[in-house]
Amino acid sequence: MADPVACRLEDLLDVSKLQEFFDSLNAAFPFQLAIIDNESNILTTTACQDVCTQFHRAHPECELECRESDGYILSHIDEVDPSVVYQCPRGMVDAATPILVGGKHLGNAFVGQLFLEKPDLEFFRAQAAKYGFDEDAYLEAVDRTPVLTREQLERNLAVAKEFTEILGAMGLERLQELEATRAQRDSQTRYRTILDAIGDAVFVLDVETGAVLEVNRSACEMYGYSSAEFRLIDFATLGSGQPPCAPDDAREWMLRAAEEGPQLFEWRARDKSGRLFWIEQTMRHATIGGQERLLVTTNDITLRQQGEIALEDSERRYRKLFDSAGDAIFIHDTEGRMLAVNATACERLGYTRNELLAMNIDAVDAPEHGVHVPERLTRIIEQERIAFESVHRRKDGSLVPTELNAQLITWEGRPAVMSIARDITERQRMEEALVRSSRTQGILNDVFRLSIEDLDLTALLQRTIDQMLTIPWLELLPRGAIFLAEGRTLRLMAHRGLAKPLLRACASVDFGRCLCGRAALTGEFVFVDHLDERHETAYEGMTPHGHYCVPILSAGEVMGVVCLYLPPGHEAQPGEREVLEAVASALAGILRRRRAEEALLESAVALRRTVDGAVAAMGALVETRDPYTAGHERRVTELAVALGAEMGLGADTLETLRLASAVHDIGKVAVPAEILTKPGRLSETEFALIKVHPAAGADILASVEFGAPVADIVRWHHERLDGSGYPDGLVGEAIPREVRIIAVADVVEAMASHRPYRPALGIEAALAEIAEGAGRLYDADVAAACARVFAAGFAFSE
Repeated sequence: MADPVACRLEDLLDVSKLQEFFDSLNAAFPFQLAIIDNESNILTTTACQDVCTQFHRAHPECELECRESDGYILSHIDEVDPSVVYQCPRGMVDAATPILVGGKHLGNAFVGQLFLEKPDLEFFRAQAAKYGFDEDAYLEAVDRTPVLTREQLERNLAVAKEFTEILGAMGLERLQELEATRAQRDSQTRYRTILDAIGDAVFVLDVETGAVLEVNRSACEMYGYSSAEFRLIDFATLGSGQPPCAPDDAREWMLRAAEEGPQLFEWRARDKSGRLFWIEQTMRHATIGGQERLLVTTNDITLRQQGEIALEDSERRYRKLFDSAGDAIFIHDTEGRMLAVNATACERLGYTRNELLAMNIDAVDAPEHGVHVPERLTRIIEQERIAFESVHRRKDGSLVPTELNAQLITWEGRPAVMSIARDITERQRMEEALVRSSRTQGILNDVFRLSIEDLDLTALLQRTIDQMLTIPWLELLPRGAIFLAEGRTLRLMAHRGLAKPLLRACASVDFGRCLCGRAALTGEFVFVDHLDERHETAYEGMTPHGHYCVPILSAGEVMGVVCLYLPPGHEAQPGEREVLEAVASALAGILRRRRAEEALLESAVALRRTVDGAVAAMGALVETRDPYTAGHERRVTELAVALGAEMGLGADTLETLRLASAVHDIGKVAVPAEILTKPGRLSETEFALIKVHPAAGADILASVEFGAPVADIVRWHHERLDGSGYPDGLVGEAIPREVRIIAVADVVEAMASHRPYRPALGIEAALAEIAEGAGRLYDADVAAACARVFAAGFAFSE
């Protein structure tokens, strides 16, 4: 309760009504009474005597004595019950009864201005004279002053006491009303202050109608309406207007909140300007000011919604990129526990995403590789990024060679490892193919080297079969043989590991008999993985085996058969047939060369009579092997000599150019004719055979005494300035000048002439090629001389 002292007495009493009541009471029963507060303010006065009010208190000097009377009464008001009585120096009696409100003294009820005995008129005349009063008026006022007995005074004081108690009760009731009003006002102020301090928008709604009864400042700011405008708006219409944010939806939420309890939901709202924005609303039933209401708190989540949408969009894009990556991606913690995998990882390994997430990263590896996972994790933590190769194991047990790049990342606030795994099966297959190709080329080179050694044919074939049996990636038994054709019969020329019964039985094999004879008869590659009725040659104790029988072919002619033994049940592997046929083709070239050498030896005396004759014979020999390039060496010779002359070379150098140009392709006698005349793109193995011809030509010419380095020029005529040529990869000035001239002449003639695999490209295209490669592939001076020669009218002879 408020402190009564803080209130004025006149605030607690209806002074005007009291005045009316006291006047009416006095009219019926003469009774004088005045109510004066503690500040000496007269609130009511009834039947007060003029002698006091008009004379004594109106005179300054007398008034001081009156104040002394007032002071005495006030200082002793709490000492006497029911009242304090005081007689002033002029004999007048006054009495005061305290007015207590809630135990606090707020004022006094005065009953006085009376005499307890008849007044002495002479005394009062003297008073009139002393203070200058109008004697008649003064004495008349004294005469009107009541004279009471002490008993009458006591009764009046008792009545005054009752009046003061009534007044105290009235004041207390009023005080309580004021206190209640003040408390309500303070409560309302605090409520309003708290409401407006809330950052979220707050609505107080009527439970039945949903009308807006009260809003806070945040609601006004959020929606753009004033408090007065809100009271004219149906809360249900504050949504976007479209389901699920239509008025009926809002009323459904209000009904649920009233009947089922608090409701939390997201909503799309519309403000005064028509702007749509996302909100989160909590709606609950509440009692406010004794009334049943709906209390709604609203939070603008537009930014959060946009952030969530952006996050979802980012997550979608991330997941799309993550899952569409061509490589498998594994994210795991630093202990190896899987955290995330992409779709490629699932598809490659044959597991579902959940199955992989339940695994440890080491379970993805083949066992012999999984044991290294702890050491790899330690390295990743220390180095943050490592690359390594491993072998993953699919769900079905099959293996996947894999290259991994692993790096340390942060995943959901914790250190983790992202491993990007690339399937290198195809790369390994290509590497293996390159290795096989390199080894095949090495074997072919070895075979060709054998062909130029001073060996008879039998020793050469024996060395060849030995070389073939050492090919490391071929699953061969250590047995094999080479047969050469003599008419329609195969003669055993070389072997390794054949049993004596076979040496006798297979010394001579007719075309069509047994597997070797079938290969010779058909000219086709034969593969069997076991012995059957086609293997006609048998002997007691023969162990199971299979065969590769490879015909040695030259322009469709069967020159022999290579027979190799295989473990029983052998499965043919990619590349095996290709390399065996390449070796057989190399043998065909060697055999043709031997035949050519024999022919050359037979005519050596005649050929040596004139170098020109020998050169012509060599050129003719090449042209018989490759009729599509007939005249090539002659035309190259014409252009090379013309270039040398344009460049001012001497006669000896021009003669060397003429001789070397005329035989520069002699080595093609070692290349199978079907490759030289093949109408299409050569395979890698076939091109490898073509690339042998410069070295083979040099070997053929090594024993011919030309009086100039013709053999070297022939060997290097496919070398290029940037080192991209063959067979030795010479660079720049290491290539002799004559070689650089023939290289340009060779390219120009080849491009200008028809080939089985393309029509003639023409002189202009050839000159453009030379100009483009000048300084990089071809000698710039030679290229310039070539342009000048053709500009001057040079033309090849027919």
